[in-house]
Amino acid sequence: IQKPSIRKSDYINFFKDVLRTNGLVINEKIEIFPMESEYWNEDLIRLTEKSKDSSLSELIDKNDIKFIYEQTESKKNIVIEPKNIPRKKIEKKYIDELIEKVDLETYWKEIYKMGNGYYSLELPLFSIDKKTAFFRYSYSCGSLCANSGTYIYKKINGKWEWIGNIGIEIVS
Repeated sequence: IQKPSIRKSDYINFFKDVLRTNGLVINEKIEIFPMESEYWNEDLIRLTEKSKDSSLSELIDKNDIKFIYEQTESKKNIVIEPKNIPRKKIEKKYIDELIEKVDLETYWKEIYKMGNGYYSLELPLFSIDKKTAFFRYSYSCGSLCANSGTYIYKKINGKWEWIGNIGIEIVS
């Protein structure tokens, strides 16, 4: 199986489809996330198996898993600057300083003046055919409004669409 090269444009195009247009992006370099533990391997293996009960049945194969792990090693040096992502940016330093100075209600009022919340991103990992992506991020949108996890996207009719998640998902 010939393995494709993954370019910065693949990441940028993925972000264009996936990120909410009204969400801010934390202005920090975006790097690949490691999937090095047995925990990830078990979750990925389940996606290779046939299941009547899951839309994620036979989503990837063992070659995809190997390719995903290779990306965590070979792409460690790839960094995407947030300036390349077509979304409003917010400085992490500003968020940290603001939370120290004001109460939670005021904090979110200030954030909402700029957007409906903010993302902390990591680079997606792609299957060999680059039609399935695993994407870990967190999105904060209020004192009791957030989600975080590793989400699975499938390229359908030329657009990335969410189809499920693996591992632990945190929602508040």
